[in-house]
Amino acid sequence: MKNFVPLVQNLLQRFSAGAYTTLPDLARLSKQDWEALVKQTGAPPSVDAAGEATPAEVFASVVYSRVMRAYPTAALAGRIAAGAFVPHSVQQPLSAFFNNNPDLELLKMSIPANLATCGEKAFAGIGAADQAAVVAHARGFQRVLRVAPRPDVAETLLGLGLTSATQINALGEQQFFTRATAAGLTKPEANAAFQAAAQRYASVISLYMKVEHRIAGSVARRASCCSVPTRRALCTSAATWTCWSSPTSKTAWTSTSAAPASSPPTASPGWTSYWRPPPISPRRARQDHRSCSRSSRAASPSICNLPRAHQCPPPTHPQDAVPQ
Repeated sequence: MKNFVPLVQNLLQRFSAGAYTTLPDLARLSKQDWEALVKQTGAPPSVDAAGEATPAEVFASVVYSRVMRAYPTAALAGRIAAGAFVPHSVQQPLSAFFNNNPDLELLKMSIPANLATCGEKAFAGIGAADQAAVVAHARGFQRVLRVAPRPDVAETLLGLGLTSATQINALGEQQFFTRATAAGLTKPEANAAFQAAAQRYASVISLYMKVEHRIAGSVARRASCCSVPTRRALCTSAATWTCWSSPTSKTAWTSTSAAPASSPPTASPGWTSYWRPPPISPRRARQDHRSCSRSSRAASPSICNLPRAHQCPPPTHPQDAVPQ
């Protein structure tokens, strides 16, 4: 299209007349609309017929595909009123939402971030009772477009009631393939959509497992610190006094227990505090150098929420209470 002057001139005239205001408006045109435009100007001489399709139809199909790829959000939003993939009660407010947010690109932008930026303008003309449903459907559009960036494919998937990679993956490849091809997708389109959904689902599960592993590892490290006297000062729990301070402050006591924060550990029975000046090493200088340790287990029934059998003995030397 960019090198075919007659079609470009035709579009510029329509922009001047107010038929279109922004480039994403072109994505709202159907394939039949593009065929009608191309018939007015003709196809470029270099475009040949393909099978039963005329050169004008081939050129219109190429232009249509490029515009859909450039503006998938506007293309999908332009089909809300005429399509059956959105409940009738939500069609009008959902169309108004995308009209209020013409710069929203679902493949590139975050919906919550866009709402925070636009504020009340994002829901202009939309009742408060419809806003939650509008956001839910917009997020469904976003999830499906990330699996199937082509609006034609995304519309078909939404029409099947599939709004996420998880739902597609849960169907299984064979069942999804049967339903998708019966709804009008070609075999390559169905295979590509399922593979993209399976990959996205696997990535989410992998990320979730990494987070779980890090949380579990953090808990394990916190528990193991109580079994080593030199690490005992790193332990914290809701039932145990804890004190931290910078190397230049010897009195910055804090507490995570139910005891009054105004009572320093040194004023409580069984507490002994140790402190040493910051070491010469710059790396160690950035660490905390004050620690508190219990000199008597009778002062508290738990340390780091561990059973009594796992409590480490009190340090026998002041240096043992300092993290090493």
